[in-house]
Amino acid sequence: MELFIDTGYARLFEMGDPSVLVGHSGVELGEMVLEKAGREVLEYNPRFYRSKDYWAGWALAYYEWYSSLSFKEILSKVSMSDIENLYYPYHEMDITSFCEEMSRLIKNRSNGSRLKGQRLEFHMTQKRLSEESGVSKRLIEQYEAGTRSLRKASAESVIELSKALHCNPEDILEYL
Repeated sequence: MELFIDTGYARLFEMGDPSVLVGHSGVELGEMVLEKAGREVLEYNPRFYRSKDYWAGWALAYYEWYSSLSFKEILSKVSMSDIENLYYPYHEMDITSFCEEMSRLIKNRSNGSRLKGQRLEFHMTQKRLSEESGVSKRLIEQYEAGTRSLRKASAESVIELSKALHCNPEDILEYL
């Protein structure tokens, strides 16, 4: 997975680049990654069953699309071995059950609200942030408590909050 990210193919995949998504099997994409990384490409012997590794890669790719998180963001919270360990029982369930479990894992492994972290780092009260951003104090409280998702806020609100905190919008958006 590190090679997938390091060679830039993960970013192309995330962006929906047809040169990566269309006309290539997973094996062919793996070969492209290995070639770009200067690694030896071994001869592929197809298996007639879907392995745990195959499922984990497919499920991770689906979750990347589902969550709008990058592979790097996902894997910073949940390792590939953690994902492989979800094979039983999730490989037999609807993929949304896997996505819900991944979201739960990521949320549990996150250290509180990113908005709150940025606000505290900037030594700002919720009231002051509200005044400087134009976003109501009540909404800020809800975003920080996780009872409302900043990912579902208007783009204008996210931009105004990030301007007031002198950071990029992605610095305050929760992974989920």
